[in-house]
Amino acid sequence: MAANNFNTDIPDAVIAQVLSSLAAADAALAPYKVALTEAQKKHLPTIGDGTIPFAEKTDAFMDSAPKYNPPYVDVTETHKDFKNFQKIHPVIQKLDSIRKDANDISIAAGSDAYVQYLAYYSSVGKAAEQGVPGAKTIYDELGARFPSRTKPTPPPAAAPPTK
Repeated sequence: MAANNFNTDIPDAVIAQVLSSLAAADAALAPYKVALTEAQKKHLPTIGDGTIPFAEKTDAFMDSAPKYNPPYVDVTETHKDFKNFQKIHPVIQKLDSIRKDANDISIAAGSDAYVQYLAYYSSVGKAAEQGVPGAKTIYDELGARFPSRTKPTPPPAAAPPTK
């Protein structure tokens, strides 16, 4: 028997609570959402864990050494933007953690089920080969739903070197 990676049952009430909490969080953030395109996300410079200390120090220097502030920089807006970054960053970290944990549960539970489904499919296939009544119908129905996998095309044979 295959390894059982996930052997507990998540109560429906827990899933309902999680979904409700996520919906509430989504609704709370709705007025502040910004719709960035994938191109914008790719090209906008960002503050991440590695650049937070630089941003914090620069934000402080903009107040303590204002003579270096470029005239085209709105310092008040910059402080406000960074403050909002600082507020939302822990939310992102928590959501990332929740997503990782939920994904691990999904992979473990899904893998457990899928391995057993493949064993069943194989068993039905063997029964169909032996002519067991009803097995071919089940096998064909499952086979139609089974993800098709295309075999990679082998590269063409290399031409022999010419002299």
